Amino acid sequence: MKELLPSIIAVMRDIYSTDISFYDDAFILKILKKRSGAIYIEGISDYINAIQGDTEEAENFIKDLKINFTQFFRNPLTFAVLEHVVIPHLIATKPQGSEIRIWSAGCSTGQEAY
Repeated sequence: MKELLPSIIAVMRDIYSTDISFYDDAFILKILKKRSGAIYIEGISDYINAIQGDTEEAENFIKDLKINFTQFFRNPLTFAVLEHVVIPHLIATKPQGSEIRIWSAGCSTGQEAY
């Protein structure tokens, strides 16, 4: 399936003027599978052929690629606030002798947490 990535990247670039090459390969494949199932197409290569003439489906594909909540993790201001406001406040207000525990959620595709 990974061999089909250049095809979908080219279709999105050439037909829809959208660069998706910066997305993680596993993520693109996940969305391809999701979208092909949503429109009842079995194979990813068939989905790529179908999307070439279907502007609405291309927009749905692009929309599914965009995960707005991840911007939280890509915003340097977020980490500055954590570093200069949140963590110092947690340390200053924690009861004497107690510890601070921080949980990091795992990623569904196996990457390390941000």
